Amino acid sequence: MRRTEQFAATGRIARTIAHEVRNPLTNIDLAAGQIRTELNNADESTNMLFEMINRNSKRINQLITELLNATRFVDLTYETVSINTLMDEVLELAGDRIELDHVVINKKYNKDMHDISVDPVKIKIAFLNIIINAIEAMQAGQKVLK
Repeated sequence: MRRTEQFAATGRIARTIAHEVRNPLTNIDLAAGQIRTELNNADESTNMLFEMINRNSKRINQLITELLNATRFVDLTYETVSINTLMDEVLELAGDRIELDHVVINKKYNKDMHDISVDPVKIKIAFLNIIINAIEAMQAGQKVLK
């Protein structure tokens, strides 16, 4: 009974946090879109920054959705996927961070890997968090992810 009450309280806190983060994030998205429209002929560097804002805004929204989902009983959706393809997709999601921190990626995939049965959305989030944590732990001048 106590666990159920704690889980319900966690859900209420998560919904409050989601609301308090999504509202300003929506304003940021709208402001960035307006500035982008007003700049009309922005250079490549500026467009890259707008795309980065957009991608990271979507990522934050995805994290909020995952936070809300974590406070609900949710079934996993298993699919059979290639671990190598999955890792490529995760590295693409981490692309902004990799580029900004000038991280060198050394991919050494095993071509004989068998497919795995996982919830691809959840495992991508886990791998993405591991990659971002690894990048944050790297010392300057030693930014190589193997």
